[in-house]
Amino acid sequence: MNAIALFRDVFDGIVPYAGVPPQGFYPDWLGAMTDVAFRAYQGLSRDGVGGTFVQTRLPGIEDGEGWFEAVNQVEAAREARGRFVMISLGACYGAQAVGSYLALKAVNPMPCKLVAVEPEPTNLEWTARHFRDNGIDPDEHWLIGAAIGDSNAPTLFPVGAPGSGAQNSMSTNQRDSREIYARALTASGRRAKAALRSLLLDHRTGLKRDLLSGAESDEDANLRAGLILAMRRMRGNLAELFSKRPDTSALTGEPGYFLGDIRLISTVTMQDVLGPFDRVDYLEADIQQSESIVFAPFMDTVSRKVRRIHVGTHGQTVHRNLSALFRCHGWDIVFDYEPNSVHQTPYGTFSLNDGVLSAVNPKAPYERSTI
Repeated sequence: MNAIALFRDVFDGIVPYAGVPPQGFYPDWLGAMTDVAFRAYQGLSRDGVGGTFVQTRLPGIEDGEGWFEAVNQVEAAREARGRFVMISLGACYGAQAVGSYLALKAVNPMPCKLVAVEPEPTNLEWTARHFRDNGIDPDEHWLIGAAIGDSNAPTLFPVGAPGSGAQNSMSTNQRDSREIYARALTASGRRAKAALRSLLLDHRTGLKRDLLSGAESDEDANLRAGLILAMRRMRGNLAELFSKRPDTSALTGEPGYFLGDIRLISTVTMQDVLGPFDRVDYLEADIQQSESIVFAPFMDTVSRKVRRIHVGTHGQTVHRNLSALFRCHGWDIVFDYEPNSVHQTPYGTFSLNDGVLSAVNPKAPYERSTI
């Protein structure tokens, strides 16, 4: 575990991208072209990016999570035989799926199937766009507009802030959160009527959540509903004093950009996503704490079908529990670094916001999927 020396030469034979990207696009080391519109909330502008020569470099350990993602993409691609299947949970705008595709193209070209699961509607549209921008026909792959959960019950999900990865349904979909929302929405007959109409017609609650602070707002609620939400916000502020929160210093955006609209979203499970495949070469997940509920109920299926997994973890307890879960099911842990941490190695120092948990399944089947 964490034997970084074993992967020092993993990128040998890959020539990093050099060239002139189109105006409004920036390239990564594999030549993936990313539209700056996906990162506009960070202050990037189309006029200031692209159109001039760029020389990229191979990933280094100082890149933190990006290095571990790249290692897994290349290792999964080199191991593949016959047909490559890659699944991205919480795909955002599809960066990990496109990265895996380009890694495969660079080291072991073969037919492939990409699966991107993403509940934020604009992100899903951007995923199709990002695929096309990088020579991938989205109609040849599966783009699933749904949350990933432990059941098929609809998820209360904060829709908004596309491209940021700031959405977190664990705080909006829990039973106690639903109780608070129900009390807020039924505090008056008028409000209950409006909420019911909105839910039935548009799947919207009318409630909003600040995706950076975790505070909820409801401008139309009466005094009682406002007090309920204010109490919840106060508890969140107190919790913040005693726990580390993700680094949001680079997230700027326009006013209201990070205000999520709490809606009912369709939900798929790991069983649903893995069901059509005999073998999945690589599964990547960045699902903002939902990893704590998504894997455990379906680990038997995961262990029958998946060869390699990389999870960006959120919270020390979630990370440790997930690491123990994989070990219990016989997986070999390749990388195990907890979130919100700094690590010094003989090959460089790196810091992490999300945790890094990478595992390989020694019992993965070698029959190839025909999907």
